Amino acid sequence: MRIHYLFFIAFPFFFISCNSTTTTQEDKATPPTATLSVISKLNDSATKQLTNLLTNYYVLKDALVASSAEKANVAAQTFATSIDNFSNVIKTDTAINKTVALYLDTIKTVTSIIITAKSNKIEEIRGQFAKISGPMFALCRKTELKNAGVYFQHCPMAFDTGANWLSNVSEIKNPYYGDKMLDCGDVADSLK
Repeated sequence: MRIHYLFFIAFPFFFISCNSTTTTQEDKATPPTATLSVISKLNDSATKQLTNLLTNYYVLKDALVASSAEKANVAAQTFATSIDNFSNVIKTDTAINKTVALYLDTIKTVTSIIITAKSNKIEEIRGQFAKISGPMFALCRKTELKNAGVYFQHCPMAFDTGANWLSNVSEIKNPYYGDKMLDCGDVADSLK
């Protein structure tokens, strides 16, 4: 009986202490997290163009997530322009140009196929997009891109053998299935 009595007396004090919301001096001294600048082993101009290339890749990916062939075709045009802009900036740096040329050539060739086909069949565009994603990630890795929040994601079910894509968020939004299987996949790697 004495144990029950002690429980009823001690329980309210325990409950109050667990719900305490006082802020300590240490909490006040912690500065907010600063946003870091995107960097790479490229010069500033080339890093900016690489970031632009990634941004336009994401627009194409998002058009596929939305299952819009029309938006994907427009995004592919913009993406192709950013490929050319990046290519022009890195031409002066022969070491980098040689390092990333193979990846960039593949990305440009496949993007040209999307543009030339002007397909209204989303599955055809998705099939070509899958060929771009691996070289895009390799390009980002070779240039040692950092602070851009690039997530390399994988869907094991796409095209029966699996397919990858890049995202600027860790949340899965599958471009190969759209709303049919929007969250199918996982983060396989990242560049932070």
